Amino acid sequence: MEHRGKGGKGKGKGGKGGKDFRPGKRRDFRQGMEETNERRIRSYILANSGSESDINELEEVLKQDIGLHTNLVLETLLECGCEMPLKTGIYATVVGLLNLEHHQFVADFVAAALARYTDHLSKPETHREQARLALRFIASLVGVGAVQAGSLVALLASIVQVATDLAEEATAAEGCDPPVPNESWQPYAECLIYHVLACLPWVGADLRERDPEGLELVLTSAEVFLGQRKRGTRSIFRSVGVAQQEDGSAAGMDDDDEDFIEELWGRISVLHEGGNWNVQSVTKYHSPFEHRLAKAISHDLPAITLAPPPRPPAGASPAEALAMMTRMFPGRPRLRIVDHKKTEGDRAPIERFVIEEFIMDTLKLWEGLRQECVTQLTQLPLPRKWSYEHLLAETVFALMLTLPTPPARNVFYSMVLADLCRLKGPEGQPLLPMMANGLAATMGGLFRRMDLVDLESRGRIAEWLAFHLSNFSFSWPWDRWAHAATLPAIAPQRMFVEDVLQRMMRLSYWDRIALTVPVPLHPLMTPRPEPLYEYSTEGANADEREHAKQLLQHIKDKKQVKVIGEWVKSTLIEQLGPVAAAKVVAGVVLHLSSKSFTHLSTLLDRLGPLISIAAPSSLSETQGVLLSTAAKAWATSPQHLAITIERMMAKRLVQNTVIVDWVFATWEEAGGQAERSLTARLALWEILYSTVNKTSARSRDLKQDLEAAETASTAAAEGLRKASAQAATAVEDHLAAAEEARAAAESAKAETNVETRREAAAQAQSDLEALLRHVLQRFSQALSTGLAKALEDGAEMQEADAEDSGAE
Repeated sequence: MEHRGKGGKGKGKGGKGGKDFRPGKRRDFRQGMEETNERRIRSYILANSGSESDINELEEVLKQDIGLHTNLVLETLLECGCEMPLKTGIYATVVGLLNLEHHQFVADFVAAALARYTDHLSKPETHREQARLALRFIASLVGVGAVQAGSLVALLASIVQVATDLAEEATAAEGCDPPVPNESWQPYAECLIYHVLACLPWVGADLRERDPEGLELVLTSAEVFLGQRKRGTRSIFRSVGVAQQEDGSAAGMDDDDEDFIEELWGRISVLHEGGNWNVQSVTKYHSPFEHRLAKAISHDLPAITLAPPPRPPAGASPAEALAMMTRMFPGRPRLRIVDHKKTEGDRAPIERFVIEEFIMDTLKLWEGLRQECVTQLTQLPLPRKWSYEHLLAETVFALMLTLPTPPARNVFYSMVLADLCRLKGPEGQPLLPMMANGLAATMGGLFRRMDLVDLESRGRIAEWLAFHLSNFSFSWPWDRWAHAATLPAIAPQRMFVEDVLQRMMRLSYWDRIALTVPVPLHPLMTPRPEPLYEYSTEGANADEREHAKQLLQHIKDKKQVKVIGEWVKSTLIEQLGPVAAAKVVAGVVLHLSSKSFTHLSTLLDRLGPLISIAAPSSLSETQGVLLSTAAKAWATSPQHLAITIERMMAKRLVQNTVIVDWVFATWEEAGGQAERSLTARLALWEILYSTVNKTSARSRDLKQDLEAAETASTAAAEGLRKASAQAATAVEDHLAAAEEARAAAESAKAETNVETRREAAAQAQSDLEALLRHVLQRFSQALSTGLAKALEDGAEMQEADAEDSGAE
């Protein structure tokens, strides 16, 4: 008998000593060890606080691992150095210390860092920010002796030269006969210049000491580019406009009309002209090791060739090309709304830029871990006595108000700001004691300039304020805004307060908000939200009211939907006509579903077939009646109206193009009056916005389903290939033949699924494109009508003025 127990020599699994020596298991073991080493090395790197002892300890750990896990150490250290921006100086110091004994390793590291920069720059839509951080990290290696100062100067000068060449090519093209207008080069070129200027606070002092002529060359070249670029190409993306004086010049703050490149250049120029490149907010972690780092042999950066900027599609207009490039290379978010004394104090101008970089990088890095993000924002590597709450609030708002879309969802910034106000230390003291004051100052500045705030940005501010106040018992100095109720209906401040109150009621309830805000603001609140059932009043059409009563009884008697549907066809539609029948069915269903949103979804699922019978998709007139009936039912609650229409569209009870037509028709019925209630205006805009968004989301979801189905189909085809190969080598193996048949069936099923998904995705994309064309067409019609009316009104006013002048 063979003994297969532990330690036996039988043929059982495990062989000698019960161990498993199969090749696959050895590979799994090696992979597990590599993962363990990676976690260990990463934990050492990430946990480093920047103290002298921590840096020494990390140096010793990495020295031991470089010989055994060279690539692992290189990749992990490089990733942390390029993507942990608050610790750039720490990791640069570690690299400098490693350079003393592992010169070749650091040479490979420097080359890999530069390759990472060029690779990230070639993927602007996904890795644009990583490219900037990679260049900053490379620049930081100069101060620790790992990179030659002259080599970095050559790199920066070559990047600036690429931008300058693009500007010169565009200038030459515009000078041709006929001129060839082209501004699409500028976003990419500005991105390159921004990368160069943004890294100088981390390396400017070292370059001034080691290669002052090279630093002067880089700055001179950048200034040449600034003289060639066109100003105002991004003005459409300003969240807060610039107040204009009668002569057309900017009024208000002296830097309101600057863009992000000009402002950064101005701050860099102050450093250069003053001759002092010492930036206090950039911690010199390598200072305790300068006596050791002085012995290092620096490396030259290899020559690089930057990838050319992306080319717009063939046939794209100059405006389309500029829009595409601006989306790929957006400008740096910028908001200047709070008094400079509170955001910058008596610090050097460049300090504000560095602190903003820390804040923006932290929000980007920790977006998926909000609590960690908030903690990091309270622990920025700045001098202890510095107060930066006002600047933190203004910077978060700059990101939140970024046009056309913010880097993260609005709710993320809202929750971060709320957490920053609540966060307390171990003894119960606020970690950022001036945070609430910073938010109040930012909000106050925006409110005073509400007439200059972009409409989209105004909505985001209102959404944030309502959410923020819901976290703090709706406490706010409302008396300061009480004057808004006395302003004209179209006054921006009045419209903003009305919007905030409307959004607050969505997060609470009407009575609570009525008790919270002062009485002078009550006129800006909507009436108490109550559903209206038209057929409960005596003024309703008698025939419609009687049939509604019958339909309501049929539903309460729990008759089958099929039976009720036959009654709708044979009685309701025949006696009242399709329009009135649709109105009755919609009115009854919405009446029954008015208790809650859950009732709405449940009854639309159950009674949706009745609506489809009364208002089929082929009759746009009856579908419009569904929307008008919903608008009457929820005339006092825009939220209920918007959600009701959204649910009906999701259940495919009403077509998206019908919703668009109804929105514009409703506006036109009111004469396009700007004085109509804000509640009605917001409801219409929200419905239109939601319709486009939901249609776009459906197309996007179906595309993702198609990609998943294609992946599954590829895997099934590979399984079939392997099963067929195995069956071919085992001619009389019935199990192999059965496995081949099963794999063939799965592959065929997966391929069928792909075709189904492809058709659905194509149809959804076609629906989206048709909807967008329809929206643009209706907007064009509305704008043309409005412009013609404005010109007519203007001509009448001129005639009246002329008559008055003649009479005088």
